[in-house]
Amino acid sequence: MQTPTVDVSIGYTLNIGGSDSREFVSEFWSLVRRLPDDCWEWQGPIYDGYGRFCRKGQKWQAHRLAWVLAHGPIPDGMLVLHKNECHNRACCNPEHLYLGTRSDNAKDAVEIGTHYRGGPGPRSEAVKKRIGFATRLRWQDPEYRERVSLAISETMKETHKSRQRDANGRFV
Repeated sequence: MQTPTVDVSIGYTLNIGGSDSREFVSEFWSLVRRLPDDCWEWQGPIYDGYGRFCRKGQKWQAHRLAWVLAHGPIPDGMLVLHKNECHNRACCNPEHLYLGTRSDNAKDAVEIGTHYRGGPGPRSEAVKKRIGFATRLRWQDPEYRERVSLAISETMKETHKSRQRDANGRFV
């Protein structure tokens, strides 16, 4: 007999059925701290600011799963976005979420100031060059070099100490 499936329409089909589906939903909502008229903070793992729900080897973004459980499937090409008054990536309150396009998401990012607005991103070559320059400047400071050397030597001593062998040749 085949296991019933529930299509949660977020890129995966979860093979659950019967009481297991109730457990799934119950487990998900148990990881959400609900405050009346406020953000419902995700209390589980966080990845890149977004809640992440993991079960049976599958992963979902918590806010997307909250949308599906509250409102149903997410149409193709649509994203689950946080409303302007919220913009808390860890929020799972379905009242703080809405469906939007990539364009809507970009407009929101510009509106709240999280978009790069044409400037260099955090991994751009210009930023890497500035970081490299700052590091080289620091190394020119003898006091800085001394502190780093001391920290490295102390770490090496601790590492060596913990790698001592007992009478049988095993590490202690």
